[in-house]
Amino acid sequence: MIRAHRLHLVIFLTLCFFPGRLLSQDAGALSLRPGEPWPQPQQRGLNQIHELPTQQIACPVCTYPVAVPQVDLLMRRRPSQRDVALPWRMHFTHRDDDLCPYPGKDKLAYQADIVVCPSCGYTNHNSYFADPLPEGGAEWVRTTLTPSLHNAETALLGNRASEMREDEVFEFFNRQDAIPDSLRLEHYRTYLAAVHAAPLAQARAAWLAAWAARREVAGAPKGEFLAKYYAQAQAELAKQGRRNPGLQGDITALRGIIRRAKQAQRADALPGAQDMGHRLLLASLWDRMGFLDESETILMGLYHELRERFLRHDQDPLWSATNSRASQSQRLDELETMRTDAENEVFVRVELVRRERMLLEEAAGHLRRAITGGAFDNNPDDARFHAYLLGEFLRRSGDLPLASEWFKNLASLTPEGSPLAVAAVRQLEHVGEEAGDKVNLLSALGRDGILFEKLREICAP
Repeated sequence: MIRAHRLHLVIFLTLCFFPGRLLSQDAGALSLRPGEPWPQPQQRGLNQIHELPTQQIACPVCTYPVAVPQVDLLMRRRPSQRDVALPWRMHFTHRDDDLCPYPGKDKLAYQADIVVCPSCGYTNHNSYFADPLPEGGAEWVRTTLTPSLHNAETALLGNRASEMREDEVFEFFNRQDAIPDSLRLEHYRTYLAAVHAAPLAQARAAWLAAWAARREVAGAPKGEFLAKYYAQAQAELAKQGRRNPGLQGDITALRGIIRRAKQAQRADALPGAQDMGHRLLLASLWDRMGFLDESETILMGLYHELRERFLRHDQDPLWSATNSRASQSQRLDELETMRTDAENEVFVRVELVRRERMLLEEAAGHLRRAITGGAFDNNPDDARFHAYLLGEFLRRSGDLPLASEWFKNLASLTPEGSPLAVAAVRQLEHVGEEAGDKVNLLSALGRDGILFEKLREICAP
């Protein structure tokens, strides 16, 4: 019998903003190896994508007919013809070093492989969605996932929920692409933990949930004020000629922009709206690089500044961002709304960064269990690849000694010059940048020596 246990999801999602229509993800298919170029789809083909086709499947818990996306087919609308199914899988435009995927702008991009029943909240991979549940599983879903789903939907709708009937709320979230990834993947990992799924499956669910949180941190703000100045920062960064491409080059260039802007101001000048937009973008870039402490520090600084209130409006550095043509009372109302909304949104991002760190630590723990449990005994390439992910998750969750030792072992067990070896060496450099003299390799060996020996045993030629 499965024990019911509480979710902290509702508290977490109450802080979140409803992201609107989400984008189709290829749901973490991990055929790509770190360091390899991501194949770019033809833009013409992307522009013709209309929607994912679905198949009606009865929910095994409540029998509600769930529209399950068929992720290996896409619909293309041809002129003067009906939609035509294409046997082609949507690609992402780029990935982070731990392979967190990012779709193209304004394309289908919700986590289509993970299906949520909009009636009871049951969540599973689309390949197993129709399978019978383990003993006690259906009751656990009804007592745990169902109230979590309904409470989260109400929280996401905010004030609109009080004006909607229950059936209208249900209909609002009845499409798979209307259910936020944060909810979809939290339900998925929670369900797999409740049914004691294999460690590798639980690891994958945890890192998918972490990636969903990261994409929220890396995405454009929802509020009008922050979104405007975030977009300005992105446009300014795009104009910079950078010798070093990639995230590291973006971070270096953006820090230079911020530094030069501060030097041009008075020494005692408080940060204004434009500076906030630049620092919010910098926090998202640090998060994508895996330097979560730097990201959280920037976001907390912004949060405290947004909580500030001034006796005189002309002392407020955000006053100039209000509508100068409006009356003073209207501008004061706009200023307060601007600060409050931005303050709430930045705090959401602080919580998302912390959530990402916790989920990556959980994913690393499950991956370690999978390696010691023999999940990769017959597949050295798969073992090396997941060992790389383990090192990345350890680094991003702050366990730098173990991350360093994993990457050292991986580099020595992988053909020199291969994409995986190059990526491992690059991650060792990141660990060094982040840790300085704090990495104690003897401590790491003492705690995980058996795991390293297991890795050598699996990957040995």
